[in-house]
Amino acid sequence: MGLRTFSRAACNVIAFAAGTTMTMDLARGNLQKGLVLRLQGTFTTTSAIAAAGIRPGDEWGLIKRVEVEVNGDVVRSIPGECLRPMQRELGFGKPRLSPAWLPTATNTVIAFDSSVVIPYILLGMANPFDTLLDTRTMTSYRLRITWGQITDVVVSTNVTANTVNPTLETYCLEIQPDPSAKPVSYSRLAMKYTEFRTVPISSGYKLGLERDRLYVGLLIGCRDSSNNDLVGAIKNLRLTAGNAIFRDLPWAVARDLARYEGEIDQTTLADGTMLRVDASTNTSSDAWCFLDLTAEGLYQEALDTRGWSEFWLNLETTAAIDKLIVVPIFLELP
Repeated sequence: MGLRTFSRAACNVIAFAAGTTMTMDLARGNLQKGLVLRLQGTFTTTSAIAAAGIRPGDEWGLIKRVEVEVNGDVVRSIPGECLRPMQRELGFGKPRLSPAWLPTATNTVIAFDSSVVIPYILLGMANPFDTLLDTRTMTSYRLRITWGQITDVVVSTNVTANTVNPTLETYCLEIQPDPSAKPVSYSRLAMKYTEFRTVPISSGYKLGLERDRLYVGLLIGCRDSSNNDLVGAIKNLRLTAGNAIFRDLPWAVARDLARYEGEIDQTTLADGTMLRVDASTNTSSDAWCFLDLTAEGLYQEALDTRGWSEFWLNLETTAAIDKLIVVPIFLELP
């Protein structure tokens, strides 16, 4: 099938209004690889900001939640603070770090401008285009944004208000099929953001996962009681159903395997330290891991839990986890 990629001009611009939820219609009529969201704005500091004073997600903490709705069904629902790690861990590259963040002094105007991808495909799969989002027959296709406030980005003692209110631009990454080619049915790649609260120190803590899914993978992240990324809390993870074991790996090995298989950029500096991917030091890529549940990146070899009576994520933890983030990524067949 002949395909041609192009990016549609911004569907619209969503203006900032603290604490409100805004909805906009998205472009339909083609196949789509994903959405690109561009967030811009400025604010003024009241005192110097250290990296530890910036909350996880950097400027994307301004957005409480991003939701994509297709024909009335919510197919993406993700907190803004998780958009940067999601893009990084799913192999879409490091989001751009706004250069004006650090260092800062009193009465400094901080400008931010960065983009993230809301993906409908996974680049690491052998056949990523099998899950292109087909908008040609949709009756509705919408983006819903719930705004937070500037103190969701930096602590309140460091900042006054927005100097220039933020704006959010949306771009559709579209694929134009050859009209003469035979029609193809596409599976839909679904992601369901889930939080488990207060996971204790344990040698075998069990969390029940949804069954009757065709699992492509799990994105897992750990946060402490201050909502900062928590490194080293999980020692080992296992996926089981009855007596069957589907994954049994130390966290460090699973993390390194995801970096290798997903070709995640881990650029290091001359002293051997990893290049910063966020302005905030409250974030760490070592607190996140994508667990691939396919065989050799083939969608048709996704882990099929249809008809199962149980499916467990078993964790050996060495520190209490206040918020365990689990994002199941699975196929919805046409």
